[in-house]
Amino acid sequence: MVDNGLFDEVRNLLKTVDINSQAMNGIGYKEVALYLNDKISKEEAIENIKKNTRHFAKRQFTWYKKMPYINWYDIDKFDEKELYKRILSDILKFEVNNERI
Repeated sequence: MVDNGLFDEVRNLLKTVDINSQAMNGIGYKEVALYLNDKISKEEAIENIKKNTRHFAKRQFTWYKKMPYINWYDIDKFDEKELYKRILSDILKFEVNNERI
C-alpha cells in the first residue's frame, strides 16, 4: 500500500474530506492521516498499518472458517496443474439450491 502511493492518496483525499469521513475508514487511511497531522511518526503509521492489516485478516479468516461451503486448498500441497484440476472439479460439483450449476 505504501509503495503504491498510499501517502499521496491520503494527502489528496484530505484536501476534500474530513478525517472522520467514511472515506477515511479503510485500513491505512487514518494511520497516514495521523502521520500527516503530526500525531505519529511515519514509521509508527506504517507499523500500525501492518498491525491493523494482520488483525483484519485474522478476523476475516475466523469468519470464513465458519462457512461450511467454502473449500480450502493448501496450495503448497499440490503442483499447479493438480491444484487447478481439484478446483475445477469442485466448481463442476457445486450446487446452488440443490441444483447443479
